[in-house]
Amino acid sequence: MSPEAGGTESSAARERRAGRFTELDARERRAVARRSVVRLLVLTSFVVVLYVLWPVRPASAPTWELVRVLLTGLTFGALFVWELRRIVRAELPEVRGVEVLVMLAVIFVVLASVSYLEISAADPTAFSEPMDKVGALYFSTTVLTTVGFGDIHAVSSGARIAVTAQMVLDLVFIGVAAKLVVAAVHANLDRSDDDRTASA
Repeated sequence: MSPEAGGTESSAARERRAGRFTELDARERRAVARRSVVRLLVLTSFVVVLYVLWPVRPASAPTWELVRVLLTGLTFGALFVWELRRIVRAELPEVRGVEVLVMLAVIFVVLASVSYLEISAADPTAFSEPMDKVGALYFSTTVLTTVGFGDIHAVSSGARIAVTAQMVLDLVFIGVAAKLVVAAVHANLDRSDDDRTASA
């Protein structure tokens, strides 16, 4: 039933009609933010649980590791493209864009952590201390955030190459991914504005 006919409009219907987070009233914005935080917490928890349960094995032959890294990169890229398409079609693209950036950062940190774990399992002296799951997650987070306390650092050439690769990919992730997400959000908002203008 439409609001004009005396019925009440659902929150989801108002979100579809609004098209922008800022066009929602304060109560609706809080509800959307709560749902978004819950989604992020559930997804982050799922990724972290997978990480904790994932068996640690030493890094294998360099050729296979390169193939594995390339496949992981392609999978990550495909996921990112899929998420960009979802942003372009999202009812509230700003919210979806923030969710995508947070989730990609979480996945990125976990993937780097797995690499550090495998390097450390193959050579316990590759880092200043042998890595466990918490240490690897901590280290990859400090590299992403550029904090670099120095308590854990790469010692071997292979570990230094892996850390350097993460640093470069961090810059790419932060610069390119953020720019593409913002472009997808703007494409959605521009399309919504054009649709409103055409229907007015």
